[in-house]
Amino acid sequence: SFGNGRLSSGASFTGGLVTDEQQYAVLPDVPPIVTFALTLIAMLPMLWKMLTTSGNKVTKELLYLGVTVCAYCSFLFGWHVHEKAAL
Repeated sequence: SFGNGRLSSGASFTGGLVTDEQQYAVLPDVPPIVTFALTLIAMLPMLWKMLTTSGNKVTKELLYLGVTVCAYCSFLFGWHVHEKAAL
C-alpha cells in the first residue's frame, strides 16, 4: 500500500502544520494589538470622510470606496493573514 500504512505526525499537503511558534528570519514579531491599532489608524481618514460628508448624503460611489479602502486596510495590517508570509 502507498505509504506503508504509517501515519505521520508532521505536516501534510492538505492539513499543514498550524502552530503559533513559527519564527521568521526577517519579519518582526508583531502582537495583535499593534496590528489592530495600525488597521484603525489606516481606516480613520476614510471613515472620517464618510462621517463628515456634507448633508449626511453618502453616495453609492463613496460607500463602495469606503468598503474597498477598509477591506484593503484590513488585509494590509491584519494579524492573521497567511498570504503575507509568502509575500
